[in-house]
Amino acid sequence: MTRSRRIATGSKPGAAVAPAGPGGAPIDDYLGRMVKYIPAEIVTVYLTCINIWNSNLGKTVLFFVGVVLTFVYFLTTTWDGTKGPLWRQIVLATVAFVVWCLALGNPLPLWIPQYNLAVASVILVVVTCVFGWVKPPLGA
Repeated sequence: MTRSRRIATGSKPGAAVAPAGPGGAPIDDYLGRMVKYIPAEIVTVYLTCINIWNSNLGKTVLFFVGVVLTFVYFLTTTWDGTKGPLWRQIVLATVAFVVWCLALGNPLPLWIPQYNLAVASVILVVVTCVFGWVKPPLGA
């Protein structure tokens, strides 16, 4: 059984259909939403490429390419033919990519001179936990 990257929100209140996500999947709970907001596939590609092209220019270019890829990837993977894309998930996943990159090491070494890895790591934990509480609207 394949699971969609789209967060399962269920049907709108008062709808005749029982609450379920895409393909009858159960509605995503806190942990399910938290995992689906994390762009693990794009972070993996970023980490692989950053180890190959590890220079200031490489870090900067790969960071911006990763931001665009995250947006496009989530746009396509959350697209539902009848409902369209899940914009809240797309935006939060893109923000999560930025936070993950900062926590993995400064992707913009020339632009953030006061960068602190410890602070970035704490922000990563907070953002990841808070994003799990964000629920897309019912029926979205």
